[in-house]
Amino acid sequence: MRRSFRPKTFLLLLVIAAATLIVVVVSRCGGGSHVESALGDPSLIDGRVWVEKRPEKLTDYVHAAIFISRANFGLFERASAYDVRAEFFDMTRDKEKVKLTFPQTNRSNEFTFKVTECDELKPFDLCLDVSKNPWDGPKRYYGFSRPDEEDAALGPLAARLHAAASAH
Repeated sequence: MRRSFRPKTFLLLLVIAAATLIVVVVSRCGGGSHVESALGDPSLIDGRVWVEKRPEKLTDYVHAAIFISRANFGLFERASAYDVRAEFFDMTRDKEKVKLTFPQTNRSNEFTFKVTECDELKPFDLCLDVSKNPWDGPKRYYGFSRPDEEDAALGPLAARLHAAASAH
């Protein structure tokens, strides 16, 4: 008897596995996801998921990234619920300047950024503006100042990025 593919069951298993790995990431990276310093502080880029938008349909693509400066790496993802393209990168950050190297292609890039408080795309409350996008995507990303809001709003996307980052 052949079993049929059940996307909801697969997503549930993925979220459970990712939630376990999130605990590892938070403990490994010092749990620095809360906004503990003033806005405009370049360290606010670290440890949170940045997305270009919230998808309206399961087939909508969304660009997302997570930066872990303390570990000198990050992850970029362009994904829908059915199609995922992800790429790890090595990085160094000096205040608001980021230098990236993509190990798969040995391609390098750099950009400057600024994190600000914003409310143009609810429920997000932070904006990440980049001078240029190394992934040919948008120049503005949205994030949350509080991890519980990130988890509630982004669900499997946040879990997947945190899990992948912890597995690296």
